[in-house]
Amino acid sequence: RAVTLRLRATCLGRPSPRNKAHRGASRGAMPLDYPDLKLEQLELKATLGTGSFGRVRLVKVKNDGKYFALKILKKSEVIYLKQVEHVKTEKKILEEISHPYIVNLTGAFQDDKNLYLLLEYVIGGEFFSHLRKAGRFPNDTSVFYSGQVALVFEHLHGLTILYRDLKPENLLLDKEGHCKVTDFGFAKKVDYRTW
Repeated sequence: RAVTLRLRATCLGRPSPRNKAHRGASRGAMPLDYPDLKLEQLELKATLGTGSFGRVRLVKVKNDGKYFALKILKKSEVIYLKQVEHVKTEKKILEEISHPYIVNLTGAFQDDKNLYLLLEYVIGGEFFSHLRKAGRFPNDTSVFYSGQVALVFEHLHGLTILYRDLKPENLLLDKEGHCKVTDFGFAKKVDYRTW
């Protein structure tokens, strides 16, 4: 009962005594934790996912042992598929935002062949996989996740950012079962009304 009340309080935007996560949201450019990182400083691990012009790998930073997800984008594919502006926008937006229910950017770099985005590693996997396994979620669970996504959208819209790619595959679950929005490739900064 106490857990359910905490979940509902969190989803309604009111922090419970034990979960004040959404207060961690911030505005403005965020300093990257690894601004000068190079590929040689990372130990490549398993592939976490693949996409149209790249893949996401689990990596370990050699000097501190921390794990991250490294989004590797092939420059040739980005150019061929005319996604240069989307990639630039994704990086710029991720540099501007920080939120407990968003997969946060911690570093970015490039070499001759690839662009790299170092992202927070979210250990629980895709929301889609959990949904497929369960078939459907009970109402309380649906309200819980919907509330977290709503908090993300409220935060993004306050920064005049439109997400534009909400689907179960773009939601990840952390080790505590909280939802995190990922993949800002189609996000857009809008400084004027579109309606």
